[in-house]
Amino acid sequence: MCDLLALPSLKAVSFEATQVDLCVDAELIAIPSCEHHPAARPRKNGRDRDPIKVQDTPMHGKPVQLVIRRHQWQCGECRKRLPNRGPDIHPTKPMTRRLIRHVENALLRRTASDVAMETGLSTDQVGAIGAALASRLRAIHLPTPDILALDGIACSRTHKFQVITDGRTGQMLGIFRGLDADTAVRVLPDLVDLSKVKVLVTDMARENVAIGKAMRGVLHVADKWHVIEKCNTAVRGVVKDMADELSRSGKSQDAKKLAALSGKIAGERTPSERRTSQFEFDLEHAPNAISRYESVVAAHKARWHLMHFYSSGDRHLAASRLDQFRERAVHPSIQERMDSVLRHIDSHEAYILNFFDCLEKRPDGSVWGPTTSPAERKNGDLKRLWRASRGAGDEQFWMKAMFHPYHLDRHIIECGLCGTFTGPLQPGEVLERASRPARLPQDLRCDACCP
Repeated sequence: MCDLLALPSLKAVSFEATQVDLCVDAELIAIPSCEHHPAARPRKNGRDRDPIKVQDTPMHGKPVQLVIRRHQWQCGECRKRLPNRGPDIHPTKPMTRRLIRHVENALLRRTASDVAMETGLSTDQVGAIGAALASRLRAIHLPTPDILALDGIACSRTHKFQVITDGRTGQMLGIFRGLDADTAVRVLPDLVDLSKVKVLVTDMARENVAIGKAMRGVLHVADKWHVIEKCNTAVRGVVKDMADELSRSGKSQDAKKLAALSGKIAGERTPSERRTSQFEFDLEHAPNAISRYESVVAAHKARWHLMHFYSSGDRHLAASRLDQFRERAVHPSIQERMDSVLRHIDSHEAYILNFFDCLEKRPDGSVWGPTTSPAERKNGDLKRLWRASRGAGDEQFWMKAMFHPYHLDRHIIECGLCGTFTGPLQPGEVLERASRPARLPQDLRCDACCP
């Protein structure tokens, strides 16, 4: 029979397929050695051991069970009976090593029940594998960037987490439960090297302000997108008020047209393929369709000035443009809606203006400033991963949140000798390793253990 299993220590003899799984009869061909007399030649004692049943990686979309026949071996020197499970079978679990790695990779993205159904294992077995992996992955410490971004996420009313990311790339650096400042001040030093952090980017929630004050010597910047979103909410409120007023006066068609223009009024972002910097927006004059609505035009112009503020190249110019926004925002027809935006800016003006103290000019001429936007874009994925972790505890949610973009043995390498992790690897390193001959997980080595 062809090498059906592709496991060096096992030889497939026959297999039987049913509607729900595959059963493979195999023979263990690996010869064990005595740990006390490795040079001694083992010999058979004349009888076979009882077959063992182990699970293997799924094949053709079905769980695979191996029924393995084994010979009984004894040491040629001390006559001691030798354990005989082979290097491809886990020494204590009824499964192959590669199945364990398959389960570990699947658990980074999927639920334990889903993985159990695919592999034929019980949910308890899958959960134990996930818990052991999460414990081992705690040894990985990613390098600390100079710009740190914090963003809170509420997965439910009682499950709220603080997400730590690289302010430049959005790479996850850590996640912990609780949004209060005391928890953050206690946990952050264990996750990142605070001595390397120069800039902290957060929204202006009370807890985040307290965290920034506790991190002495770090420039605390108010995230611009949270400021802009407050203004967007106010503009949408102005449009809604005018549309409601039109509906009450019997002009339902005008109300529908105005509501349909809400995105344009707020200032749509320029499509990425035509955008040269993160500050470029489609800020044309108010459409003719809204020119007769005084409050809507006033809100449109106020938001334009706030966007113009963030396109400033330095702090002094930005301060003057912020004053222009204030002048527009106190227009009598929109002042009530804009009041919360003005209070927010007045309370945190220093943090908002700190944005202009850490601008960077890139080689292509564009200007970049720190933001939590990369982390915000991952919130949907994090909530999905939390739902996939319910019942398994915060440790497995942490594991999924941190490592779901990666693949063990491809992006993260675990040494089969010392157990240390290397990675996550850069894309170039992943491609370079892909050109090497395939090796089983237990045969992978780190640089220290590689001869």
